[in-house]
Amino acid sequence: MAHKKMSKKMLSAMHAGKWTAFDVKAKMKVPIEDPHAVQIGKGNRKMWAIKGKSGKTGITVFRIVGKKKPTL
Repeated sequence: MAHKKMSKKMLSAMHAGKWTAFDVKAKMKVPIEDPHAVQIGKGNRKMWAIKGKSGKTGITVFRIVGKKKPTL
């Protein structure tokens, strides 16, 4: 499975503790407010995601981050 290359801007935002996700209501990427890590999947296909509120509209946003638990 090929991994997508992340831009320098996205990597620096993640290292600063600022996660972003796509807000379907605003139709754009927004910062995640009150992020927390959640585990998704069944059996041996468990993965981690970041869940929180949109910084723009306040709806719940979700971003899948991978097999390793993210640091917040």
